[in-house]
Amino acid sequence: MADDLLKITIGDLLDRQAARFGERDALVHVEHGLRYSYAEFRDECNRVAKGMLALGIQKGDHVGIWATNYPEWVVAQFATAKIGAVLVTVNPSYRTHELQYLLRQSDASTLLLIDSFKSSDYVAMINELIPELRDSQPGQLQSAQFPQLQRVIFIGKQRQPGMIQWSQLADLGAGVTDHELAKRQAACQPDDVINIQYTSGTTGFPKGAQLTHFNIVADAS
Repeated sequence: MADDLLKITIGDLLDRQAARFGERDALVHVEHGLRYSYAEFRDECNRVAKGMLALGIQKGDHVGIWATNYPEWVVAQFATAKIGAVLVTVNPSYRTHELQYLLRQSDASTLLLIDSFKSSDYVAMINELIPELRDSQPGQLQSAQFPQLQRVIFIGKQRQPGMIQWSQLADLGAGVTDHELAKRQAACQPDDVINIQYTSGTTGFPKGAQLTHFNIVADAS
């Protein structure tokens, strides 16, 4: 692998590949009937990244994602990388008490989630864990148990009380300029932490392993 790739951020790498291979397939999700070329995928990541900026997500903020094999998962990884936020992966099989531990331990300011997985109703579980959510204004959560958690974003078509819709992110980010996104992206460095993955916790509480832009780019090359 060329040395210059070891010194690039995930966001910059996506932009480079989109410039080189714009019309080639970047993401294909058969179940959802979705196909993005590299150029389309970059544009979608930029729209979501701008929406996150509009919500006030800062560089270094922790953004949890509780989802299975959804295309939004991939978009979220690149969008958070572009704005310097840290994507925290939540095991799809977690029960309520495990989610409680992770949200506290990771200091997540934002949680993205789908509706359910197998027998787990994620919406019911998050509302059980955070009773204030239903009555809160979307994006203005004030939880006694999770004071750091400010917003919950729902990946799905049905509106959920207290949650921002994933589909709203593009509209929210419409007022964010390309220059503002580029400025945030330029502030990211290859050694910045961009992802936290939790261990299974079979012999104790799960621990978060931190990965940088460098780690992920090198592992994927």
